Amino acid sequence: FTILLTLMLVADLPFPSLGQGQHFFGPPAIGFGAGVVGHEKNFQVASSIVSRRSSRSYSHQSFIQATPSGVTGYRTSTYTATNHYQTANHISYYQPNQYHYHSTPWSYRWGRSADLEARQRREAKLEQLGDINTIPTSSISQLAANVSIAYQPQVWANDMVYKDQDDCSKRLLCELNAKLVEGQWLAENERIIANAFGKNNDIDIAAETLEFDLAVVLGKQGGMKRCELSYRRCETPVVEMIKMINLEVEELEMINKELDQGAVNIGDIDNRLEEEDEEVNKISLEDLIKAPKSAQDSYWWLKDGFVA
Repeated sequence: FTILLTLMLVADLPFPSLGQGQHFFGPPAIGFGAGVVGHEKNFQVASSIVSRRSSRSYSHQSFIQATPSGVTGYRTSTYTATNHYQTANHISYYQPNQYHYHSTPWSYRWGRSADLEARQRREAKLEQLGDINTIPTSSISQLAANVSIAYQPQVWANDMVYKDQDDCSKRLLCELNAKLVEGQWLAENERIIANAFGKNNDIDIAAETLEFDLAVVLGKQGGMKRCELSYRRCETPVVEMIKMINLEVEELEMINKELDQGAVNIGDIDNRLEEEDEEVNKISLEDLIKAPKSAQDSYWWLKDGFVA
């Protein structure tokens, strides 16, 4: 049977342990939030990275996606009245397409890479630069003219809407805007996400961002309770999502600094992401659910419908 991995932050373990060491799993909203912030901060590869990391899908029989350019996908079985009770023909409903966000630390990714030439080139450049974390973000220039990274806002938004099956991206937008109109203080990344959609409360039913725009207006006009009721499929508190997004943004900033300073190139990033895909595909569910001894259960309670 299928076990849906909704949210898992796996503790750091010694290097050889693939399952428990250096893997983060969360709702697609984490990639959505990190991508929005990264794009606003001119992290040129951010949207591409988070979209790829949010694209893990599991289904036995179908994959259908409607995009601005048309409908793509496949289906291995069709319904007929005569096969109504033939279970094998309906596995796609028992195990539908499910998305989650997955990432590994950038330094860990390079430590595991078998690309010796690229590793040595990167290490030499980083040694020359010194501590790259001391390079201020404001000094990062636009990428060189010969680096082409296609970013199409409508296509990216459509992709993120499609993957937001648990409504966490919409709940994130809704609650942040509810806080905004209530006069609550928002941190920089929270403000960026809150203001990314639904500008001036305009709703265009033809826009690929329609669902995100509606979530913003819902938060502004309906408040926190409306957000909770409309997007109750999302089981991850927004305050926790923001913490996750902040960490992912830090990683994206590091990647973009190395790219801008010439320590890595687009091909290097693509290869590391490919290795990341291959590694996670080799990990079993048993590997992931082995909790470290230091792990503790966490509990929370609801007060008037909100996490207390």
